Formats: sequence, structure tokens, C-alpha cells
Amino acid sequence: LRGRLHVPTGRRNFADFDYAAYLARRHIHVLARTDTLEVLRSNCSSGLNRIQLYVGQALSRHVASDEVRAISRALLLGDRSGLSDDVRTQFADTGLMHLLAISGLHVMLLGLAIHRLLGPVLRRLGWRWSYVEAGRLGVTGLVLVGYALVTGAPASVVRAVVMAGFLAVAPLVARTSRPYNALGGAALVLLAWRPGFVFDAGFQLSFSAVGALLYLTPAFECWTPAWVDRRARFVASSIRASLAATLGTLPVLLWHFGQVGWGGLVLNLPAIPLTAGLLGASTLTALTAPFPFASASFGAAADVCGRILLWTAEWGQAGFGWAQTKGMIQNPLWAAVLVSGLVALGATSVRVRYRGAVCALLLASVVLWAGIGAHRYEPALDVVFFDVGQGDAALVRFPDGAGVLIDAGPASQYTNAGERAVLPHVAAHGIESIDAALVSHPHLDHYGGFAAVLREMPVGRLITNGQMSASPLYRGLLASADSLGVPVQAVRAGDTLQISPTARIEVLHPTHKPAEDEDPNEASLVVRVRYGSCSILFMGDAEAGAEHALLSMYGDRLRTDMVKVGHHGSKTSSTPDFVQATRARTAIVSVASRNRYGLPDEEALRTWDRAGADVIETRQGGAVRLRCTPDGVYHFSRPR
Repeated sequence: LRGRLHVPTGRRNFADFDYAAYLARRHIHVLARTDTLEVLRSNCSSGLNRIQLYVGQALSRHVASDEVRAISRALLLGDRSGLSDDVRTQFADTGLMHLLAISGLHVMLLGLAIHRLLGPVLRRLGWRWSYVEAGRLGVTGLVLVGYALVTGAPASVVRAVVMAGFLAVAPLVARTSRPYNALGGAALVLLAWRPGFVFDAGFQLSFSAVGALLYLTPAFECWTPAWVDRRARFVASSIRASLAATLGTLPVLLWHFGQVGWGGLVLNLPAIPLTAGLLGASTLTALTAPFPFASASFGAAADVCGRILLWTAEWGQAGFGWAQTKGMIQNPLWAAVLVSGLVALGATSVRVRYRGAVCALLLASVVLWAGIGAHRYEPALDVVFFDVGQGDAALVRFPDGAGVLIDAGPASQYTNAGERAVLPHVAAHGIESIDAALVSHPHLDHYGGFAAVLREMPVGRLITNGQMSASPLYRGLLASADSLGVPVQAVRAGDTLQISPTARIEVLHPTHKPAEDEDPNEASLVVRVRYGSCSILFMGDAEAGAEHALLSMYGDRLRTDMVKVGHHGSKTSSTPDFVQATRARTAIVSVASRNRYGLPDEEALRTWDRAGADVIETRQGGAVRLRCTPDGVYHFSRPR
């Protein structure tokens, strides 16, 4: 096999998944990229591949709905690639995402069904009690181990299988089943096998959920009045379990994903039985595949359960989509505050409850006072220059929460910067709307990601330079804005954008509405964001002609603190006179590490360097975050 080796990159944007760390925990440190056409097959896993192929074919033949089939594959094989973005969003917003991930719930449902069904069968054969228990334990264990292998042995499944084994074996050896011991034993087995699991989100979610169920549920039982009847008590018990699991996983979810849906407290009541029915029917569909009539019958049952489950998630998003906690925890001490609070909440001992509450208050005080000392809670302008490869995208947030997106990066059939970089960031930081979206000019590497942003979140208005383009993609963007009710506003030099009372955005270029055949780069929107004594100049793809026009119109008034360098550091921009006129302390270049244009140009970078500006490039270290206070004090940070 011929190919090119490369080291996997870590986080390039602040809300990115750290793929390099994920691989490193699995002892993978180098990747190979090959252009050869050979199909590689792994002999060591060919048996598992055949099982997965067999199950997939059975589901394809007998489950009618594509979405239900995709959910069935996720439940049986751990393959969520077929799930649409809409389904993922519905389940995430309603707190039902745990149903689509292979977890202890699915192991429990499958194992419990097999264990319960085997008991009466073996007893009818006249087996002794000990043989019956050993027989159904052995069969259930083999099925669950096989299930874990077929699904790729994620941490949650291995945890559930090991824990179930400990609890099931205990009666056979005349030992008391202790859930905490079983949970601890499962953790030791997993970490002895793969220590890197301790950093895995699935490992943390699985153990925090089960630990919370064991610890918090008994404390919540006192909330149910004694006079409640059996059916209401069952509902209350289900809600208590959902609440305990949600609270237990709250720190992990906010740390890794920045989002927690509370709708699952109610929706789990119908969703879990429907998931059990879908899992059972899908399993029987695969097992009875040699018998078409039986397999088709079970496939139809799976389709019915799946459709109702999808309807539940869709209805739940409409009814409970508002019940979410958004915001990513970036300081581990805040996670410790939440954990201490949960310890106090679930404690049955007054002393433990008191100590947990005091610990939570002390940790919260430390975090708050540290933030005050670092001026973290003072009003400030926050700007993120995303790493979108060869393109531009920057999000400006004012102290009152107003936000402006200046360009949204490129889009292609393979990737979309709006989906990959912008939307995860706004979701992780709890940003629910954007007041204005600025398109510097109609080039795809600047406007490509806007369509995804417009679809997924409210945008106050779309601001352009007024230039039309023959590109159907750009015309499609304008049509999308019109269909979504987003007003499109064309601006020119001299206009001031009223986005926030705490700051202003000045339009410096162009001076006229550009013609369709005019060079889009030279007609780029050039805007300056002012906040107190801090100012940032966004150049779009403006080249030498636009820079000369700015010099002749503004002269020394071009002075600014920071400049987003025009045209990705091309030699056609960053002319010496213009660079000197800005007197910028910092020049930020948005550029890909590998691009066919040879950007940035070394001479352009030297021009900024000779003028005394610190040059920061997104190709080196990824995205850049700027925080600027009203008195002009600012600092930069990069993804860790």
C-alpha cells in the first residue's frame, strides 16, 4: 500500500472534538492517506463483518422506513451513520439521545429478555435450580459478549456486560449482590484492559449515569407520597430514575457537549418501552431472516415501534425543545462544583449533605474570585476567528450578548464550515441567535457556510455589499434568506450598523454598489468594529486597489488595533503604505495549512512584521479568540 503518513491534528476550533487525543487513547498516533483504489479487508474481524452484513441485509429487506432502519442499525450494530441530522437534533434536544447510543440500557433489555425466557424453558426440562441458573447465565453471557463484540465493544456496553456478570454470578457462589461493588469491579476491568477509557465520554457517561441511579434514586423516593397508587408510583419511579441519570450525567454532558435536554424526564416514559420493542423486534427480524414470513412480521413490528418513537421525539422537540441547558463547562472546577452539589443532594446522612454543600460553595467561591481577579466577568468584546481552512469566518459578540457573524467559510460536497465550525461553537456557548450576518463578497470560501447557519438558527438580517453574482449558490443563499424571512440589506461606505448600543460597526468600503462583472475581491465589504478604545478592521478579500481607495479616503483615520488581513495574506494585498497607515499591533491571517494558492505570501507576512504587528495565522494552532476590554486591554487564546 502506498500513501502519505501524517500526524492527526487536535482541536482546531474551540468546540471541536479532539480527534488526535481520541486516537492517542487508542494508541493510534499516525494516520495514512492513500489514493490507491484497492479495497482493504481485515481478516481478523471478517467474522464480525459478516454478522454485521447479515444483520444489515435483514433489516434492509424487512424494515420499510429508512429512518427506522437507521435507528435499528444504531441499536443493534452501533452504526449511527444512517441517522439524519434532523433525527439527531430531535433526540438531542429532548434528552433522548441516550436511546440511540449503544449503552447499558440496551444490554439490560437484551440480557433480561434472554434470561427471563430461558428460565421456564430449562425448568420444564427438569433441570435442578443450580443448573437452570448456570445454564441461562452462560447463554445470556455468551449472547451479551457477542453483542458487545458486534457493536465494537464501546465502554458503556463492556461496563454493562461486566457489571451484569458480577451481579448474576453472585447468587451462584452464595455471595450478596452489591451494585456498588459490581460498578467498581466493572471500572477496574475496563481500565485494566484500556486505561485510556477514563477520558472517553462514553465511559464517563455510563458510569456517572449508573452511579447516580444507585446514589440519587433512594434519596428521591421520599418525594413520592405514601398514598399514591401503584400505577402513579410506577410513573413517579420512572421520572425519579430519569432525573437521577440526567443530574448524574449533567457535568459530563456540559463538559463534552455543552447541551443537556430535560424533556427526557417525561418523554422517557413512552420512549424507553418503545425502544425496548424496537430492539426486540429488530433482533428477531435478524434471527428469523431464513424464514421470510416471520422476519417480515417482526420487521413490520419494528417499523411500527420505530415510527412511534420518531413521532415521540418530533413531538417532544416541539413541546419540550425549550427545556435545555446550554453552555460548555471549560473550567474543571465548575464540574467539581456540580459533583459536590450532587453529593449533597443525594446524601442520606446530614453530615455528608452538609460537607457536600460546603465543598460546593467553597469551590464556587474560588472559581468566581479567580475570574474576578482575571477580569473575566468585566464587559468585553469577544471575537472568534474560526479555522475554516481556506476561507474566512469570524463571530463578534458584544458585551450585551448581541452577535455578528462576518463571513461563514467555504462549503463543498465534502464539508461545510457553517456546520463544522460555526454551529457547534454557538451551540456549545449557548448562543441562540445572530443579530446580523455579513457577507464580505460573493466568493464561496466566504459565504458557503451561511446557508447552514440560516437553516439552523435565527438570523436578524443578512448584510451584503449589494453585488450580484452569476453563481447559482450565491443566488440560492439570497433566496433562502428570503424564504426564511431574513431581510437582506446592502450597505456602502459611510453606513454605520446599529447592532448593539455598546459598540458600533463602521462600513469603510465599497463606496458604491458594485456591478456584477466587477472584481468581487476589490468590492469586498471592509468594516471596522469599535468598542471603547478597541478597534478591529475586517478586510474581507480586499486587494491593492481597495487598499489604495481606503488610503485616499481615510488616510490616518485607518489607524486600528487589529486587522483581519485581506485575501488570506496574498501578495495582491497588504501593500506597505496601507499596512503602515493602520499601525496595527496584531494582524490575523485566516488561511489553510495546505492550499493550492501558496498562501500566505511570505512577503506580505514580512510587510506586517516590519510594521511592528504580531502576525497570527489560523493555519498554525487553529482558531483565534480575542477578548478586548473597553480600555483597550486585550488578550488572545487558542484551542487547547
